[in-house]
Amino acid sequence: MKVGLIFAGKFSVPTGVSRYVTELATRLAAEHEVHLILSDGDFNLSGVQIHTHQFHQHPFTQFNPTFPGVKSLWHVAYLTIGVLLNAVRNTRMATSVRKAHTLDIIHAQSTDALSADVVTFHACLKAALQRNRPVSRHMRIQHQLGAILFAPYTYTSLALESHIIRHTRRIITVSESLKDDLVRSYGISRDRITVIPLGVDMERFKPDPDKRNEIRKALGIRREETVAIFVGHYFESKGLEAILDAIEPLSSVRLIVIGNDLNLPRFRKRVEASGFGNRVIFTGSLGQGIEHYYAAADMFVLPSESEGFCVAAIEAAACALPLIVTPVGELPAFVEDGVTGYLVGRNPTEIRERIAHLATQPTIRLEMGMKARERARHYSWQNVKEATLEVYRTLMTDSNY
Repeated sequence: MKVGLIFAGKFSVPTGVSRYVTELATRLAAEHEVHLILSDGDFNLSGVQIHTHQFHQHPFTQFNPTFPGVKSLWHVAYLTIGVLLNAVRNTRMATSVRKAHTLDIIHAQSTDALSADVVTFHACLKAALQRNRPVSRHMRIQHQLGAILFAPYTYTSLALESHIIRHTRRIITVSESLKDDLVRSYGISRDRITVIPLGVDMERFKPDPDKRNEIRKALGIRREETVAIFVGHYFESKGLEAILDAIEPLSSVRLIVIGNDLNLPRFRKRVEASGFGNRVIFTGSLGQGIEHYYAAADMFVLPSESEGFCVAAIEAAACALPLIVTPVGELPAFVEDGVTGYLVGRNPTEIRERIAHLATQPTIRLEMGMKARERARHYSWQNVKEATLEVYRTLMTDSNY
């Protein structure tokens, strides 16, 4: 079989979606011809043919204003123009590659192309916008200002999402709850959607005492300190504000924040002004070695507003970390409350109580972590590959294909 996979983000920046595409492409390439269509050209994957249109090298992307207000407006413009141009260019590139290499299937991610045979949705923007709003007055004001600023990007992405959902022949979602969101939000038939939970590499993501000691020493973390870890690129929607409020009074707890965000400087200033900046470590995006940081931690915390399938949570569980997460997306099916972690609200007090409990109960923490790792064993990338191939085969045998 000849397959074209489309990914519009920067492949050099690891995210849950880029890991999904990488794992799927690698496994498919062992038995099939795989073409990867990207807007980021600085990437190679063994056995996979790469095609790029170099969106990030266009002249307008090089503009870099320094004035804060202009910089924010430019960032929104860049994202809005980018999501449109990438969708158009990826569609054209896919058509060209399909014709040149007689591809059987074009498989895109979310809003990465205007049309494809199969699209995997990792989130439903329309449903997410209708969900939980920040609970504190300060967070409500921030959310409202952010909504106004990002309105062009939001409504452009919504229009793309609606167009793609209504015109794609087969849809894959990464969780049952996400399937429900798409059906409820867009009124499409459930028969068009196949649920395929994502996987985890249990050999890569595992407890590692040597790396634990190495990373903690490099970060200046003492042996007796408890470490919580947060992984995500959208700090507000992922609940970082609530985590910072939660750990501020917990003097023996350190926090590692992995990921990047436009608001990173504001979050840095917030912890420094509050006087506990020495307990919060911002690493930015990690190109490699995220598993070593999981190994250095004692628990994973992510009070996210919405999720499809949280790859970071499954990876943390594979590293034997108990999970403190909100009951969104696939997480309620994965996390057994009180056994492999805790399901919490986006409430700093509730999050603080759970972090403090695990910080003072190392035996319970270790038991929960090992049970979380056993739960993670059910999620296999090999299963993802086989289930995805079945979707391809079903589509190709459809008389209307």
